[in-house]
Amino acid sequence: MADGAVTYTVTVDAATAERLDAAARDAGIEPEAFVLDLIEDAAGRSSVSEAARRFQHEQATLALAHYDRTGIAYPLEDVLKEFRADVEAGLGRKGSL
Repeated sequence: MADGAVTYTVTVDAATAERLDAAARDAGIEPEAFVLDLIEDAAGRSSVSEAARRFQHEQATLALAHYDRTGIAYPLEDVLKEFRADVEAGLGRKGSL
């Protein structure tokens, strides 16, 4: 632990713990590191965490490998349009629960 570090104990319900564990797994990091990143981001830290940077680099490497393998690239505008539609559809489903 770094000099001057403070330990906090946080208790979450089982559903929240499952969501945090799944998100950490998706990011390829331990749940504790994932939660620390969330806290640091919420506290207004201005830089990207090392774990987030590694995850972004991994995702970019996978995308480049896909392009190298297939030669297929997608215009950013098309990707963002599809992403926005997916988010809006998800929000619509959430609102209808």
